[in-house]
Amino acid sequence: MFSRATFLLTQEEILPEEINEAEDLLQNYVILFEQYYGLDNMRITVHLLLHFTDTVRAWGPCWVYSTYNFESANYTLMKSVNSARSAADQIVLRFLLKSYVRVAAMHEELVSDRTRNHIFEILEKKHRVARKVGNAYLLGSSKERQPTAEETIVLQREGQECQRLCCYERMLYRNSEYRVPEYGVEDARTDNTSLYTWGDTICTIVSVVVLEKEDEDPTCGLFVNEHTVVCPFTYAKHVCRKTNEDEDLFHFVPVPKIRSPAAKVRVGESWYMTQIPNRHEIDL
Repeated sequence: MFSRATFLLTQEEILPEEINEAEDLLQNYVILFEQYYGLDNMRITVHLLLHFTDTVRAWGPCWVYSTYNFESANYTLMKSVNSARSAADQIVLRFLLKSYVRVAAMHEELVSDRTRNHIFEILEKKHRVARKVGNAYLLGSSKERQPTAEETIVLQREGQECQRLCCYERMLYRNSEYRVPEYGVEDARTDNTSLYTWGDTICTIVSVVVLEKEDEDPTCGLFVNEHTVVCPFTYAKHVCRKTNEDEDLFHFVPVPKIRSPAAKVRVGESWYMTQIPNRHEIDL
């Protein structure tokens, strides 16, 4: 109940009926909490769950005013400190320098376009960007090759075609990173190899590719294995269990059809997966 409610209330977009569903779930959760753990354990934090949905109705999804982003910014501030002496002064000085350079690059007429662009690259650099295609940034080393027979069939089925493929290790899209399995961490929940699509499917990435075309702009996307899943939990419908891998469907997902990353966890011999509700509370 609690898992489903928090999932609903932290989505990027929430429908009124989803808020009502979360409200019913949280009310039942609080009632059962008292039955299971006793009145002595009914702390104020448990009671506040009853007001959770009122806050969302008034102010929007939880990520809008959550402290997560502020706590993430603390890490950036900590990196400004290089010695134990006058730590606060170091933070202020480096923040002001960075702000001044950014403003100067935008408004100072004496700064050339080349210098201005170089400054922005330094200020914004988090990843080694190999290439930008549309709204996606391709990261890491690249390798060019011809599409396989299976890939060609899949592309034709999706209405795509290309003369050659350019393969990459990672892709950054809408503040989220997606990786090929070879670049991920085996059995990790956050290896960035799983995704959720606008077609309500959960997939595992096989390869990150750019379709190179002769007379058209290149197209960026992912070859994936789409999983057949079941939803075994009545009160956690966002969590699904992956079934037999022999039933996976190999196909191509263009970048605009990617909705969000997906998380996974292994329990015994089974993999359980769920979409990540929003992209604003993810560390890069």
